[in-house]
Amino acid sequence: MKTRIVIVAGLGLALAVYFVAYVGLGAVFSAAVAVGWGGFAILCLCALALFPLLGAAWTVLLPRSSFANLKAFVWARMVRDAATEVLPFSQLGGIVLGARAAIVHASP
Repeated sequence: MKTRIVIVAGLGLALAVYFVAYVGLGAVFSAAVAVGWGGFAILCLCALALFPLLGAAWTVLLPRSSFANLKAFVWARMVRDAATEVLPFSQLGGIVLGARAAIVHASP
């Protein structure tokens, strides 16, 4: 089992290095410089403003008698988006981790 994990991690690292070499590190850095710190801050603020709305949308799935707190759903939505970014080939994995975060965060 451990050998398989090392092999898969090595393949993932090799794929990442290939993509950076293929796209070019200069192109990545020039895009980051073009956006700048101000653009990055605006992007972060827009995302932070969107999370409460997306978390509130999850409350629609619950019956009115078991209305969970909004903070748990906002946190779960943030976990879901982060997991989806880290697991690019697994959209379902992000949903599962977000649901698990909501359950753990909302439980007493």
